[in-house]
Amino acid sequence: MVIQLVGVCLIQIMRAACKWFFNRQSSTVLRFSPACFYNPNPCKDCVTHIQALAVDRLRSVEMRFPFGKTLEQGIRLLLLSALVSASGATLASEEDDPWESFNRPIFTFNDTIDTYALRPLAQGYQTVTPDPVEDGISNMFNNVGEVKNLTNSLLQGRFHEAGVSTARFMFNSTFGLLGFFDVATKMDLQQSQTDFGITLGVWGVDSGPYLMLPLLGPSTVRDGLAKFPDARVEPYAYIDDVRLRNSIRGLDIVQTRAGLLSSEKLIIGDRYVFIRNAFLQSREFKILGGRVEDDF
Repeated sequence: MVIQLVGVCLIQIMRAACKWFFNRQSSTVLRFSPACFYNPNPCKDCVTHIQALAVDRLRSVEMRFPFGKTLEQGIRLLLLSALVSASGATLASEEDDPWESFNRPIFTFNDTIDTYALRPLAQGYQTVTPDPVEDGISNMFNNVGEVKNLTNSLLQGRFHEAGVSTARFMFNSTFGLLGFFDVATKMDLQQSQTDFGITLGVWGVDSGPYLMLPLLGPSTVRDGLAKFPDARVEPYAYIDDVRLRNSIRGLDIVQTRAGLLSSEKLIIGDRYVFIRNAFLQSREFKILGGRVEDDF
């Protein structure tokens, strides 16, 4: 395992070799029937292909806070809805959400807190913070998140993604001044965000019913339990100074929410269904490693 990881890291260090390696890893191309693409009632297989393609274009956006995550998943589904009809985009059936009567009140509670507390804070933060500084802060938090990406990629046996995460962390922490500048992306080292819930899914653990957690946003039984081991690879667990830890966490929350202010208005229809469907589709897509089987 270590030898494979080192080998991938060396490949990533050379930009040309890395780019060539990416092209090889991207050999699976998402394809769908043009007839189904323009059909107002596309077939089930085409819906899956089109949605997977849309999520792939947005997969680099990974939220670190429940309300931000809620909006992120909503934005993903909006793009999917633009590609397929509303009937085709309804991915989650009643079997996926048997606890809807419990989940909806929790969703309303979370959304209310966001509306009257978090969103105003994010708006104020965005107003007083210059764009370059805001981008830099976001990049730093993303850089720290590479530790979790690396750990879970190794557990999933995805050594290519683990090598990319290692290279991203090395380059951004050094040349990017502790991650303030995302130089790795400019070198074609695209971030592949993952977590322990995805790891369990890769190894065949069933997700269980959809679950809306108070203050923690959309989840499933599997992903909810996976939050505990994920917390051990986040930096907050190793910051002893309570005031400093809470300040950094608060900045992370507000920064993440501010990045979504311009996109939240795109959410349409039933917000609960919108977010639920997108969340479940996004999780499945990541478990499959960003690839779908092509039957055409």
